[in-house]
Amino acid sequence: MGNHQRDLRLRSGLKLDELADILKEIHPNIDKALLSKCENPEKYGVKLDYETFKHLYQTADPEGWEKYKRHTDGHRLRKSIRIRMSDETFNRLQQKIADEGFLSFQEWGTVQIFRYLTDTQRGEEHDPNS
Repeated sequence: MGNHQRDLRLRSGLKLDELADILKEIHPNIDKALLSKCENPEKYGVKLDYETFKHLYQTADPEGWEKYKRHTDGHRLRKSIRIRMSDETFNRLQQKIADEGFLSFQEWGTVQIFRYLTDTQRGEEHDPNS
């Protein structure tokens, strides 16, 4: 979050002491020296926790927060699906996916989902037991 914090400061035009004033509402002992260290976590090993960063962002740039929060995990696509299976089934599936030329499970899964959605839009029924 260090780089995001720095980006927020530069975009908003606020100085570190102004950002510190915002955060003093929830953390009275925070100061600009600490915020400076939080902007450089690779150097100091210090960064804001998510709730503190969220408060800072929502206060300093509410519209920017709406855009930022969609990308906090780095993925453009926000939803995921998980399923459980045995090791044997997983290994067989992974091999079959590779044999069909897919580079990843993500690629294969996306193709399968779009095929399924396209088929159901045409009115074709899918038997989950087949």
